[in-house]
Amino acid sequence: MDDIIVDIPNLTVSDVLSVETSSAGKAGDIIVNTPTLTISDTARITATATKNAKY
Repeated sequence: MDDIIVDIPNLTVSDVLSVETSSAGKAGDIIVNTPTLTISDTARITATATKNAKY
């Protein structure tokens, strides 16, 4: 399991910030600590787990 931890004053997501698993493990967490979060255009933040994964 890998986590994405972001702790900055300003965050701009212009593409994809994601965690994913396709097996029985955990997908991990996305933790964002910022007073300003900008998600531009078609950007996305996702966490995905398959049917057999732990949530």
